[in-house]
This record gives sequence, structure tokens and C-alpha cells, in this order.
Amino acid sequence: MSAAAAPGSQRVQGVSERFQEGLRILPVRAMRAGEFDEDILRLILGTSRLPDILRGDLTAQRNANFVGAERMARLYQTHGIELIDRVARKSSTGPKSACAS
Repeated sequence: MSAAAAPGSQRVQGVSERFQEGLRILPVRAMRAGEFDEDILRLILGTSRLPDILRGDLTAQRNANFVGAERMARLYQTHGIELIDRVARKSSTGPKSACAS
């Protein structure tokens, strides 16, 4: 590859359009105060063939994370940190010991 080549300008076997080349985004904050950073979201959606569907998928993931966080907070408030930690330790070692036998 030439040092002067523009990104995406090289022929790669099996790649016939820009969507097949992929996108590498280094870690960035995609959300602020519970909402997507519109600049980051536009960057991600602009690389998708189906940006409306991708937006829906990302929104669903965000909402599921919020629900999960609320439920975990409720568990800690209701049952205390000791019980939740004990259950977490048991659930992480149970499958390992079952596979070992």
C-alpha cells in the first residue's frame, strides 16, 4: 500500500462497497446524562445500511441497561450487599464446578 493512498481506496478481495470495510471507533463516551451524544450517534449511523434499525437497536440496548440498573439497585436496597454478593459468587462458581464433575 502506498503511503499516499486514501483510506478505503484500496481494492480488497471480496469487498465491493464501503459498508463491507467496517468501522473502528476507539472508546468514546457515546452517552451523556442518559442520552446519546448526537455527534457520535451520527458517526455510527452513517456507516450502516439500515441506520433507522440500528438507532432502534441502540435505543433498545440503552433502555434495557437502564431497566437492569434500576432492578439491581432495588435488589441491593431490598436484600443488602452481602446477600447479593453471595449469590453472585455462587452463580459464577456453580457452572464451573458442574462442568468439572
